[in-house]
Formats: sequence, C-alpha cells, structure tokens
Amino acid sequence: MTTPERLLAIAGVTVVASAALLVAYLRQSNPADAQATGCDAQRAQLSQTLDQVRFSTSAAHAASTALHDTAATRTKYADMIVALRRSGDLAHLSASTSERVRNDLAQASWILDSQDEPLHHAAALLGEDERQLTTAMPLIAEASADIREDDCPALSLTVSRSGWPKDRLILELSEASRLSADVNDKLETVLGLILDAQNAVHPETVATQQSGR
Repeated sequence: MTTPERLLAIAGVTVVASAALLVAYLRQSNPADAQATGCDAQRAQLSQTLDQVRFSTSAAHAASTALHDTAATRTKYADMIVALRRSGDLAHLSASTSERVRNDLAQASWILDSQDEPLHHAAALLGEDERQLTTAMPLIAEASADIREDDCPALSLTVSRSGWPKDRLILELSEASRLSADVNDKLETVLGLILDAQNAVHPETVATQQSGR
C-alpha cells in the first residue's frame, strides 16, 4: 500500500469511528428531548443544530466508506496493471498487439496516477469535517447542563457560541462525495482498458470472468 492509500485508509477509519461515537453519544444525550418545560425558543434552536449534526454524521460516515472503497479499488487496479506488465505472455504476442496492450496499460496507469490529487483532497475535506463534528460533543454536554438547570440565557449563549449549524460542513461533505464519485467514473475507464489488455494476453480468462458476472 502506497503512502497516499495509507492516508486515505487512516482518514476513512477515523471518520467512520468518530461518526459512530457521535451517533451513540447523540442517542444517549439529547438535550432537545429532555423533559424540562422551559426554554422553548432556545430548545428549538438547539434541535435544529442537533438535526444537522445527525445528518452530517451520517453523511460523513457514508462519504468516508465510499472513499475508502474507491481507494481500495484503485489499489486493486494498480496491482492488475503490474501483474499484466510482468506477465511473460506479453513476449509471445505479435508486435502490434503487444504495442496496443502496452499503450492500454500506460493510459490506465496515467489515469490512476491522476486520481491521487482528488483522493487526497476528498480525504482532507473529510478530515476537517471529522474535526468539526467532534466539536458537537462538548456542545451537547454543555447544552444538557443548561437545560437541566433551566437556564435559558445560558443555553442560548451555548448554542450561539458553538458555531452550529455549520453550513460549510454540508458543502464540504458534498464536495468530498462528488470527488469520490468522479474518481469512480475514471476507475470504470481504467477497468475497461485493463480488460482489453487482459483479453489480448489471456482471452480465455477474460471470457470466463465476464461469463461469471
């Protein structure tokens, strides 16, 4: 596994783990569902914040999982290219077929390499979103204490100081998901090139793989 792939894997695991912890925390400590009767306006504001936290947590989990899968697919295709290039069967092909296979593999490698930047950017966005989501935990704890004490001014101040809701967070999650989807589209092209090369080198193997789909 290359350094970029390790970073993506670490980012994915971190966001998924943080999302799971935050979901569990929200289920166990929800000040918006507390039994106190006062602070209706402040509680409504907090409820909106918690709705965004829940949505963002779920979206971060999904985006992180998708990014991790995309990085794993990229690694798989890179390994397939290496295996084909090292295959001794290339030497037994005609000159024209061998040249075509090498060109297909070179193009596939170039496309894979060009995905490093968008994958890094998506991982960085998710890392920042994970950091932002962790700020919801102290917010929930402080808001819970304010509600228990029926301190409406303190609750209002707690929510306003928290910076939630965070509109930019939704935009960053959307961008990370878009980048991951774009890379997946490129990987479909890479797979087509690899299969073409495999068909030239091992036509019977490709035929078996395609019939088993």
